[in-house]
Amino acid sequence: MEKQGIAFIAAIVGLVVIVSGLSYLYIGSGQTGYENGNGVDDPNEGLQLAPVFTLPQVGGGNVMLADYSGKVLVLDFMATWCGPCVTEIGHLKEIDQKYGSDVAIVSIDVDRDEDDAILQPFIAQHGITWPVLRDTGGVSAASGYSASSIPTLVIVNQDGYIKDRFVGVTSASTLESVIDSIL
Repeated sequence: MEKQGIAFIAAIVGLVVIVSGLSYLYIGSGQTGYENGNGVDDPNEGLQLAPVFTLPQVGGGNVMLADYSGKVLVLDFMATWCGPCVTEIGHLKEIDQKYGSDVAIVSIDVDRDEDDAILQPFIAQHGITWPVLRDTGGVSAASGYSASSIPTLVIVNQDGYIKDRFVGVTSASTLESVIDSIL
């Protein structure tokens, strides 16, 4: 009876060692084991979360990144004196017309010297229909946005991850290809 007990304990210990070793190999392989229920890997794997922000909106109130949770968001880092930024407005209007409420656009003015008195006439002159925020907190410099050159466009998916980033004037068709891959 004693030999059977020792054999049983040895078998259990051996099984624990084997399972532990296999678990270690699986974890070390880099596999996440995550599937979205459709057998597809995590679509956000390798993407960076968009840095959170709360910024003042031209005309009053504050806007937070979280306000756009569940939506595709195009962030447009710009300034009124930037000629290429003005060109980009036309491309953003095309995106706004094509996608309507499926895609949100938010412009963020990076020039801290530009206040509502400067921005409100600019918005009216260029027919901007989406929110324009003032970067009073240095959001444009945050890792992920890194908008040291303007225009910089950042596309954030519905889960709040940065899907793509473009520096310089970017065509509506280029933006559409990224947006279509998300929707």
